[in-house]
Amino acid sequence: MVAYTVSVQAYFKIFFHAAKHPHKPVNGVLLGKPISEGALIVDAIPLLHHWTSLSPMMEIGLDLVSSLFQVRNIQSLCFTMVARREGMQSHQV
Repeated sequence: MVAYTVSVQAYFKIFFHAAKHPHKPVNGVLLGKPISEGALIVDAIPLLHHWTSLSPMMEIGLDLVSSLFQVRNIQSLCFTMVARREGMQSHQV
């Protein structure tokens, strides 16, 4: 079984992006590096909360993130998607 270690920074970015937009699905990319025990997730890049399907906006966001991989010498480990919560409104956060 693969073990994942998530940095506090990455966890909070995922959590707060979803909390800010509970009435919409949100997505992003997890960045990190493989380690002997599994994977170390060092950062999360929130992408979208409107056009969460494969759209021109998503393609631009993923292209920008891929250029970040090369600069920071890290890898994309996972694409994240958090579903919206029924009955929630943005002002309830």
